[in-house]
Amino acid sequence: MYAPCTNPFLKSETIDKMVDFYLHKMDRTMYDSVVSVTAVKEFLWQTEKKGANAEPATPINEDVDNPRYPRHGSDGVVSINFACCILPTALLGERRNYVGFKPYLWVIDHEEAFDIDWMLQFKLAEMMYKEQTTLD
Repeated sequence: MYAPCTNPFLKSETIDKMVDFYLHKMDRTMYDSVVSVTAVKEFLWQTEKKGANAEPATPINEDVDNPRYPRHGSDGVVSINFACCILPTALLGERRNYVGFKPYLWVIDHEEAFDIDWMLQFKLAEMMYKEQTTLD
């Protein structure tokens, strides 16, 4: 199991549920690993060529014919957040990745998946933590 300390809001209950699912409930004919993900809630556009402004972009999840009501998020589109990944050690070595060939995608919310990579994110996490502890 990989669960880095850079995701400080990942709940122990979530880890317990993921481990239980992996050990006792996961259909191993369909999945080889369990990976935490979050739903994509962005207005996404893409170009055929690499790099922004390489050519005109097309929307992935925005209705340009009805701009007053854009879709905020794509149904079924998720982002791996690496808050918790569970897979056999041999598969980790074979893949050289925390995600197996056929991962089960375990959805968690954005706050629980919050990742600290930069000082700004650390400061935001401090504020979130202080707010949570004063509410308790």
